Amino acid sequence: MRVSEPIVAIGAEFNPGDVVRGSIPQRRVILGGTSSSLAFIWYEHGGRGLHEHLLVFDRRGAEAPLLFHAQPRRTDVRTLPDLKRRLSVGEVVVETVPGGEY
Repeated sequence: MRVSEPIVAIGAEFNPGDVVRGSIPQRRVILGGTSSSLAFIWYEHGGRGLHEHLLVFDRRGAEAPLLFHAQPRRTDVRTLPDLKRRLSVGEVVVETVPGGEY
């Protein structure tokens, strides 16, 4: 995973815009979770156009390789049950994206 700056915790101050504001990060966790085989993090990413990233990792080995990277369209989903429900009925659209910087 290539992240070039810190990601702050849910609800912490972050910079959603593209104007640098000192050391305030432009990434903030929206939701994250783990199971016995997978881990995911969903975060918002400020800059030129606020957007979101969803990263899913394989936890079964000594390392946790990235399995899936997508940019969900901006939503108001902030809980795992809401995410599951909305994904199951197609209310959250996930667009997979090739490599790049997360």
